[in-house]
Amino acid sequence: MIRIFLAVTGLLLFAGSAEAAHIEPLQSPLSPAAAGPPILTIENGTHSVSLSLADIERRFPMKQSTLKTDFGMQGTFEGVLLSDVLATYGLSGDAKIIVSATDDYDVVLSRQDIVGSPGLLATRLDGKPITDPNKGPIVLVWPELEQALLSHQIVPTEWVWSIEAIRSEP
Repeated sequence: MIRIFLAVTGLLLFAGSAEAAHIEPLQSPLSPAAAGPPILTIENGTHSVSLSLADIERRFPMKQSTLKTDFGMQGTFEGVLLSDVLATYGLSGDAKIIVSATDDYDVVLSRQDIVGSPGLLATRLDGKPITDPNKGPIVLVWPELEQALLSHQIVPTEWVWSIEAIRSEP
């Protein structure tokens, strides 16, 4: 009986020890992104702004998180906090945020989604721009939800790749 108790206790401790990925400040500087065409449009009601990769990486503090996705990407994702972008362009108080991808995929994020677990708008993977035409140039990852995603406790509907626009819906 004691052996069973110890075995179960050990399994519970091991299961609880799987650490979620975290977002942290960029550990080493990246080579500056080259000036280029706009890749992301931010819309707040009647106001719209288009940002290039260089704009995104220069206007916001760069962060990083090392994680694995269930859609074939893994490594150190570098980018900016979704919440920083929303706050800068006046979308942080809106009830709903729509993130749109180039393949016409839209995901609606609630205020609770955004505050509950920080999202990282990744512009690079392992220090290089995300050039995969099916995934880049921007991928939204949720590092604190990595373990839940990989263990299929959640579906990756909010993990969006090929992002082209973020807009508010009051």
